[in-house]
Amino acid sequence: MIVLIAGPSGIGKTTVLKELTPRFPDASFVSLDDVTAEMALQRSLIGRSSISLLYRTIADPDKFLDLGLEALRLHVDRNSYNHLVVDVGAGFQISKNALSCFHEFKVVALLAEPSVALARIRTRNPMQKKHFMDQEFSQQRRLLYSSAHAEVQTAYKSIQMTCDEVSAILSGWFDQSDQQQG
Repeated sequence: MIVLIAGPSGIGKTTVLKELTPRFPDASFVSLDDVTAEMALQRSLIGRSSISLLYRTIADPDKFLDLGLEALRLHVDRNSYNHLVVDVGAGFQISKNALSCFHEFKVVALLAEPSVALARIRTRNPMQKKHFMDQEFSQQRRLLYSSAHAEVQTAYKSIQMTCDEVSAILSGWFDQSDQQQG
């Protein structure tokens, strides 16, 4: 089973995945940014493993998503996973075709009020409020988030509480998948 973790920049997707890894020793956790940048580097599309450089080089959100999905499929083909949880960087969610991924995979959306998400991202990126809102909370992105199979509101929760909620969702899905395969 492949599960995508989606949500706006700065919402805590990467942090949550790092915290969840020891809870699920039989599952694997990867960053779509990392597997895509690595594949692009191997194909000499970029000179160093950098997802932001790749995004600027591709300069087309739909092609960027397609490349990311190709990288994910290659990664899955090369590795044996019972369950794979994927941190989907916000750059992949910009594509107008991103909603199709939500039909192909199970998706958990990590969400918070825009002001909370903006405050979190500003700790490492001085993004302007209008740009952040236009990109991360656009109508298309709100539709994307609302189409997830599960939503976890993170605004006033600790990382531990958020991880507990995501962990319960994953456990249910993994158990169901294991029963179907068994």
